[in-house]
Amino acid sequence: MEKSIETIWKNGFVDSQALIAPKLNNLYNQKSQDIVEKFKRMFKLNLWGLVILSAIMLPVSFALHMPYMGVPFFIIINLTVFINYRLSQSLGDLDKSTNSYEYLLSFHNWMQKQIHINAQLSRILYPMIFLSMIAGMWFLDFNGQTMGIKLTQKLLDSFPTLHLTYGIPTVFWAGLAVICAVMFVLGGKIYTLDLKIVYGRLLQKLDEIMADMEALRKEADTHP
Repeated sequence: MEKSIETIWKNGFVDSQALIAPKLNNLYNQKSQDIVEKFKRMFKLNLWGLVILSAIMLPVSFALHMPYMGVPFFIIINLTVFINYRLSQSLGDLDKSTNSYEYLLSFHNWMQKQIHINAQLSRILYPMIFLSMIAGMWFLDFNGQTMGIKLTQKLLDSFPTLHLTYGIPTVFWAGLAVICAVMFVLGGKIYTLDLKIVYGRLLQKLDEIMADMEALRKEADTHP
């Protein structure tokens, strides 16, 4: 008695009990696990890279007299690492004993959750990073006087009627507000772009395999 490949996929979706196509079964199982394991390795390396970067930037920022940039950077980066580390813990809950489709589907759902959380988080973190950079330059000390004060004095020399708010040009506050608002709105899209740069090829492979599996499932449903 023969079974079509569509029937095999329909009955358990690469059923480990199906003896008619063990190579196909092993192939998709291996591909599924390879993608997830590769992502885990890349994800872990990226988190460690961020930790190392923050550890280097903190003392360097003090050496350059820019602690107002270095300290917020350190906090923001490590907060991001902590949140993503906690998210990565749930990857261990993926059940490898399920068929390859269910396994990849679980991973795909986890990815969507991770992307959503980080995209929302980026709407806050990107403006914070921008503000910390501005603060680092504004309070940078030059011979006992900060760059911000020097800049304000030069502007007042050219525009004596320049309005100040808390000793800082009001137009400067307005510019910061506009830029931060734009970054808040576009933060999710910026994160998605960053994600594609780092994990683009891996996510493409995931989408391709998921599409192949979905196509086979549909064929199996239409040809019982």
